[in-house]
Amino acid sequence: MNILITSIGNKTNLIKYFRRALTNEGGGRIIGVDRSSRNTGKHFVDEFILSPDINANQFKAWLYATIQQQNIALIIPSRDGDLCPLSALKDEIRSLFNCTVHVSAEPALQCCLSKFRFSEWCANNEFLTPRILDKGTVKQEDLPLFVKPDSGSGSKGTRLIESWQHWHNIRESLPNNILIQQYIEAPEYTVDSYIDSSGTVRTVIPRRRMLTANGETVHGRVDMTPRLIDVTRSLVAKMAVQLGLAGHSTVQCFWHKGEAVFIEVNPRFGGGFTLGVEAGADTPRYIVREVLGRPINIPDNYAQDGLQMVRVQKDVFF
Repeated sequence: MNILITSIGNKTNLIKYFRRALTNEGGGRIIGVDRSSRNTGKHFVDEFILSPDINANQFKAWLYATIQQQNIALIIPSRDGDLCPLSALKDEIRSLFNCTVHVSAEPALQCCLSKFRFSEWCANNEFLTPRILDKGTVKQEDLPLFVKPDSGSGSKGTRLIESWQHWHNIRESLPNNILIQQYIEAPEYTVDSYIDSSGTVRTVIPRRRMLTANGETVHGRVDMTPRLIDVTRSLVAKMAVQLGLAGHSTVQCFWHKGEAVFIEVNPRFGGGFTLGVEAGADTPRYIVREVLGRPINIPDNYAQDGLQMVRVQKDVFF
């Protein structure tokens, strides 16, 4: 089978692990597409194709022609901006080409891609989340605060406000789409989860973010804390039933006083997903097996607790 990965940019690990999955399941090709040719991912795919912008009028026709010409059986969106447009097309793509788009339903995406909506959903469904404050009613006793854009990934646009003077200096310049929350001083976790095509949560692997850079984990450690696993499983299972969350997603939370305080859900592969895969939850292979109509067999003790990962720069010569 052949796989198309969108917005490949520098996502060489995503290419690597889907290539491994294909090799283990009978082979196939990986087609990488991006609207810019200035990327490193193109050197690691079987074929790179320059694409129109996903919001351009010609994108749909271009995509459908590419699916046919390359005999694509699976599409992996890799960027937030790709998710909603491809979710809107996924049923038609399956009907026309028998091709699977690995993406959640529109209601799940609308919730996950807005930190405010996700926080509201958590509060309405009895999951802990940092308290949201209104800019006009913040009091000195509310400090410290953490402010961040309602949408976006990584740490871009985030600020920690620790002093009342700092808050006074910046509050009028804050944009309308900013989210103001209580700051929680606690270990931060990313939890990789996989929901299969029947809507069942199959794997949950928490990994502690020991060190981050630009919002991505550069040193992580698997931490199979039972309570953290159980409450995260409950959250993603409820999102699957209520909203149509599907496939691989990464849940962000704090582990605070023995409870998970949820920050956001990224309904796609995150930058540090490789630690969860190497710890035992090989989600790229699960996805490939499902597309091929093969069962996913996961042992009860599938995860290697305590496994650590450090991300380092690597030079490749060719």
